[in-house]
Amino acid sequence: MAEVTKCGVNDRRTGFFALYRLMLPHIDKERSAYHLKEAALARVIGLALGLDRNRSPHFKKLEAWRKGGAGIFVDAVQECCAHHMVDGYVKRVDRATIGDVNDALDKLATLKTNNEKLPVVAGLMDKMDARQMRWLSAIIIKDMKLGYGEAAIIRHFHRDAEDLYNVCCDLRRVCETLHTKAVAFKRQDLQPGSLVRSMNAAKKRDCDEAWRHVQRREFVIEHKFDGERIQVHRVDARTFHYFTRNNFDFGPRGYSVMNRLFRRRLATDRCVLDGELVLWHKEHKAYVPFG
Repeated sequence: MAEVTKCGVNDRRTGFFALYRLMLPHIDKERSAYHLKEAALARVIGLALGLDRNRSPHFKKLEAWRKGGAGIFVDAVQECCAHHMVDGYVKRVDRATIGDVNDALDKLATLKTNNEKLPVVAGLMDKMDARQMRWLSAIIIKDMKLGYGEAAIIRHFHRDAEDLYNVCCDLRRVCETLHTKAVAFKRQDLQPGSLVRSMNAAKKRDCDEAWRHVQRREFVIEHKFDGERIQVHRVDARTFHYFTRNNFDFGPRGYSVMNRLFRRRLATDRCVLDGELVLWHKEHKAYVPFG
């Protein structure tokens, strides 16, 4: 945090957004996918360590991470790196900074093959120890397991951060707008075209708890359709956006074929529809599983 405040809260490489996008990689929508799942990342790390894939027992153990220990990938990464990296050997001036990590991840997201990604990972490895490689791996696979939900982390940043994120789903905007505790979020109405976080029902632990909550009260049971949660934003007469639950606009990915349908059926030029997109089988006259 000292590095952030020293270099400027909105600095591209070291500002608050630069820090929080590393802590919450799964909600960072600015950086493209790395296309490095556990299997591919294990191979890249093993090769970056200079290990022989066919002979090294540590390389083989890393690739078979599901079979050993607790079956946690990042733990397997740390264990493998600990055998082949000297913890503490990196001098303070040579340690990877927040900016170094973000620059490397930006580059990693632009590369296509694992052979191209290998020197980028190896370059970071030269500036890290085994424990830091564990967290780098967690960032790349976007599974941090910090012990806190994203809401708690965002609220720690600013008391109004969760409210702002829920109406914009933009981590950069949250970090740059609420850059000091003195700044307050001015609540605003929902605007078509501006993504808002989907509302979910309150979760109960089991059926007994759910029953205790609704007994002696009227309630409705709805059929759970196997579909895709979607927000349809009509911005004007001809412009539509189709936001998924992961905050991606799928309009350019084919969903725009429904534009004509919504233009015919909607009586207003500006609105937001939040619901479930399901498939109807014309011949069977029934809903079918999505995907």
